[in-house]
Amino acid sequence: MQWDLERRNVFDVNFNKPCQIINGESLNNIKSYAYKISPSSNPIWSIGNGYDGNGFALTDRCYGGYIEFSITLDKNAKLTFWTKSVNPGYPNLTPEVTFDGTIVNTDIIDESQSNRKWMRLETGIIPSGNHLIRIDFKPVSTYFSYYIDEIEVWCP
Repeated sequence: MQWDLERRNVFDVNFNKPCQIINGESLNNIKSYAYKISPSSNPIWSIGNGYDGNGFALTDRCYGGYIEFSITLDKNAKLTFWTKSVNPGYPNLTPEVTFDGTIVNTDIIDESQSNRKWMRLETGIIPSGNHLIRIDFKPVSTYFSYYIDEIEVWCP
């Protein structure tokens, strides 16, 4: 048995190593959207400071936004990723994760929801098949900056 320190010493015989990594170094094959604060604003996701190297960043004035990408899974899988949202005085927001429009349960597995700190999230099971994955910071009534990095697909 081998402990995986990056997964809080949890050994899962079914999901013990990532089979795909989206490291946030490029927006190629990533669709993105930002919830505008006004019709004239033009916020966009870009490559910026990530948890490890670069990552996806939405730092223009907006009320939220999402990234989405396609994956093909031969077997059931899980996703993990690092994220944070920054607005002084407010806790981190947790994004909603969906596959093909279906919400998948997502839990914090590393760090906390404290303001300005990275936290690692893990989804529940995503079934095998071709899927459109969306990581969505739903619209809120105040301005935040949003970051996503090191998306890992954990396959059996």
